[in-house]
Amino acid sequence: MDSSNSLLANHHLLVKIRQGAIRACVHIQEWEKSVEMGQLNIESLRYHYGPYSASLGTHLLGMGNVLLQMGRLQEARKYLTEAKSVLEVTHGPQHSFMMTPFVQKLLDL
Repeated sequence: MDSSNSLLANHHLLVKIRQGAIRACVHIQEWEKSVEMGQLNIESLRYHYGPYSASLGTHLLGMGNVLLQMGRLQEARKYLTEAKSVLEVTHGPQHSFMMTPFVQKLLDL
């Protein structure tokens, strides 16, 4: 189902189900499936929350982290760069979340 062209693909319950599936895939270390589900959810999150939302920013950060763990550095950089742009708007660069070592390490790649 193409999430950019279908109202049903952007349904808020489908977004929630995908988020649960992503967490489950990460938990069982199914990285490829996690990335696949994560990519499906990006446009839906933009549809529901707009281009600058904390939900979108943290989702992009998570995507970047998983891709980094998989060794897909170029793709990870793309997501982490976008995550940084979004999170600097939603949280501000001095927010405690942005200052955590984990987030700093990811966003400084």
